[in-house]
Amino acid sequence: MRRTDKLRSIVKDDGNQVFLLSCPACLPFSLAVHQWFVVNKSGQLFRWEVGFQKSEINPLGTHLYRDRMEPFDGIEIFPYFLSLRWNAKLVAVWEDDDYSTATKMIDFIESSPTTYPYRSTYFLTGPNSNSYVQWILSNFENINFTLPIRAIGKNYPFSSNIPPVSQARALRAGIHPVKSPRDHGAG
Repeated sequence: MRRTDKLRSIVKDDGNQVFLLSCPACLPFSLAVHQWFVVNKSGQLFRWEVGFQKSEINPLGTHLYRDRMEPFDGIEIFPYFLSLRWNAKLVAVWEDDDYSTATKMIDFIESSPTTYPYRSTYFLTGPNSNSYVQWILSNFENINFTLPIRAIGKNYPFSSNIPPVSQARALRAGIHPVKSPRDHGAG
């Protein structure tokens, strides 16, 4: 049984699920990992991720993609060689009925095309796919999950004095956070 078939076998046709998946990054950066979410809404699957390519064919027009690839396929081993892909690894699953963590995560992920503050920016060290995943997870106090050390970009600083959700709204309104002395290396 192929790995993607094994992953598909845990998809429920009723209820909501959020899968966090991972695979090595493209060569030559494969010591790092690329992570993404797959959202399951009653059997309908949607893949959400940040990619290094900003494509004109992306309907969102940013580095943030919905359904750029099949939900459970890893990214390409070599950039632009779509036939060679890494195997995806399931990292975490959140599942439940209506109005619980998975449902709230789905709503938050689906709103990210307008709320993720770095949807139009990508750097290898962040913001990147791991920054996006960490940003989502950080917005849920009841999720106590640590991304692996190989998730380069997970510690990308959104702001030390504005919560991530409020920061997205503030940036859209043109309000830029004032850095604290800690941000400047003092104290």
